[in-house]
Amino acid sequence: MEYDKVVGAVTVRSSKKVQGVRPVVAQYDALTFLSLLTLQVPPPGVHMVRYYGHYSVRSRAERRRRAGEGQAVIHRVEPPPATIRRRSWAQLLRQVFEVDVPPFISFITTSQDQVIRRILEHLGVSTVVPRAHEPPEWFARREQEERAGPSRAEEDVSQALAELDEWEPA
Repeated sequence: MEYDKVVGAVTVRSSKKVQGVRPVVAQYDALTFLSLLTLQVPPPGVHMVRYYGHYSVRSRAERRRRAGEGQAVIHRVEPPPATIRRRSWAQLLRQVFEVDVPPFISFITTSQDQVIRRILEHLGVSTVVPRAHEPPEWFARREQEERAGPSRAEEDVSQALAELDEWEPA
């Protein structure tokens, strides 16, 4: 396959040589060639790979059945202990809201307001509910990256599109 920039044509040659030369199979202008090429791309979700014979689903299932692998075994998975669940809860709060959660808070329910106030007062922490604060650092970093402008790949795509708009067939 060759592309001639001067003429704006794509020449498709045979894969087999005839008398030492690959003969021309077809010649298209660039846009026609691209449209024909894109026709070969399947729509999303279409399965293009088919397995036959030894690799087909039926053959594999038959081999598993003969080997005894086809027996369904149900394993019961126990939930993790409450201490681990609470620990991960505190870690998630620390990660998302960037707040250091004391370990004893994890077992206090929201209906125990007085207990929470007494603990916080004992620790010297203000019991006044704070107003909205700045977003977490990870969110601010993401916004800065978005404001920084397009990435190198986006610039390349926009440049290629601009060149395509300027191109005129001869």
